[in-house]
Amino acid sequence: MLYTQLFITLPALLSTLALTHASPLLPRASASTCTPNFQGRQQTIFVRPPITDIGVYEWTPESIFPGAHVTLQQRDVNSAFATGEFLVQFTGQPNGSFHFRLAAETNRYTALTAGAGGTLAFDILSETSIPSQEFTISCTTCPSFDGEGGTDARGCTIAHPASGTCIAGSEDGDTLYLADCGSAGVYSLWEGF
Repeated sequence: MLYTQLFITLPALLSTLALTHASPLLPRASASTCTPNFQGRQQTIFVRPPITDIGVYEWTPESIFPGAHVTLQQRDVNSAFATGEFLVQFTGQPNGSFHFRLAAETNRYTALTAGAGGTLAFDILSETSIPSQEFTISCTTCPSFDGEGGTDARGCTIAHPASGTCIAGSEDGDTLYLADCGSAGVYSLWEGF
């Protein structure tokens, strides 16, 4: 009798485990990751190239208008961190997502938006949060704001939950796009001052 109950219970248990561990194509957060809280501060977003003496590749918007893309531009460290180009704002959604908005766009009507084929461009910010404008951020190090400025979030993967992809681009001149999270860029976000 015990053998029969175990035989019936084991397949049910295995199917339950399979369902509870099934997830969308988003990277699994490990115990050593964190989600930053930027507290409304402007951010410079960059990737460090393998050769560190050439500076950084900074996220650079083409313009402040809808349709503008973001490219990686090589900058020396001092000029890259002079201003924060982006406002990374919490959406209030249960998935812990953020909007990427342009700090220079004073009316704040645009946000980074995922488009067809993995494209990324700024588009009109919806009055209600929409999945194409929501991104999650998982970092290896998160800022602790102490009023000193210059704090950063490092080793960040920026995912687009609606598509199960991540923001990619790692070379000078690359236009950012969405790709498989295993091949995505790993960025740092630095408080602009």
